[in-house]
Amino acid sequence: MASPVAPASEARRPRAGQTERRAAERYICHLEVFCCPISRGFDLSWHGIVVNLSATGLCLQSTRRFESATFLSFEPDQPAGEAPPRLLGTVVQVRPDPSGHGWLIGCDFIRRLNERELQALLSLTGEQ
Repeated sequence: MASPVAPASEARRPRAGQTERRAAERYICHLEVFCCPISRGFDLSWHGIVVNLSATGLCLQSTRRFESATFLSFEPDQPAGEAPPRLLGTVVQVRPDPSGHGWLIGCDFIRRLNERELQALLSLTGEQ
């Protein structure tokens, strides 16, 4: 089983006066994915990088802006021949990426991942 990468809570704590509202521990990662709005079908997708991941959602770095309440499908970029898991989520937050590389897009999953699914995705990052 993959060992989790460093929790995001160790890297970025809430500012003074703010409380942590996340429902699950987040893990910093670098997972390349293809994402597309479900309303457009699955024929047109954009590349993005999942920069943190939890059982309840993810943060996507993308040059493509997606609006709040957009339903997205995410498929990890995997070697040919392997069927990638498809994740479904809803955009809940959009903000400019401070690094200047587009947008940081917070998404909640439609269904909470179980521990096996979460560890399988973290193992794809190569940061174990």
